Amino acid sequence: MTEKDPFIEVEDQVAARLGYQYKIWDLGKKRKVCIRSTVHSYLPRAGEFTQLEERDEEGKVIEKPKPIYQNTYALVEYEGNKSNWKQNLDTQMAQSITKEVQDNSCKLSRWVVESLLAGAEQIRFAFVGRKNPKDNTKHHILGTYGIDTKSFCNQINLSMPTCWGILRDIIESVYRINEPIGEYIFMKDPNKALMRLFKVTAEEDEEDENDEEL
Repeated sequence: MTEKDPFIEVEDQVAARLGYQYKIWDLGKKRKVCIRSTVHSYLPRAGEFTQLEERDEEGKVIEKPKPIYQNTYALVEYEGNKSNWKQNLDTQMAQSITKEVQDNSCKLSRWVVESLLAGAEQIRFAFVGRKNPKDNTKHHILGTYGIDTKSFCNQINLSMPTCWGILRDIIESVYRINEPIGEYIFMKDPNKALMRLFKVTAEEDEEDENDEEL
């Protein structure tokens, strides 16, 4: 994460201040996957330091505190959920998190997986509400809640071995095709409880290019 932001194309471009890590995971059967994970921020780890190769003016080795990576996500209050965070958040923050897990389990599970892959030891949730219920452009932060990532993973009963198993099954499905190299679309069947894997053909790419030209 010491390199420059790869998404900045021009000098004055404004980009999100994020850190990116590229990790290679071994899935077995000579299959490996490279995943780009995102780190939002870091905190100094108390009492632990890393020695740098640089030295100060007195010739002493420069020590830098070891970081604790932390990812931050926003939970947005909307009028329909009747949560009334402005009045109840201070006394019912844990209950509010539990309700968000019940109502948006897929979203929070995705955030936890993102944080685990990035090595973010902590997650912080920001409770965000509109300043004016009719204005969707102005918000304020009503409160924040921080928790250890692995602890929260256990609380929501998220199993990383199961997640890796799903990924392995998708990859094996691609390799069972005679020509596995290509572009694929993974979609849920709207009428049945199953997922479908489609390969994008060269003809479909040409049709998309023609549509863009029109």
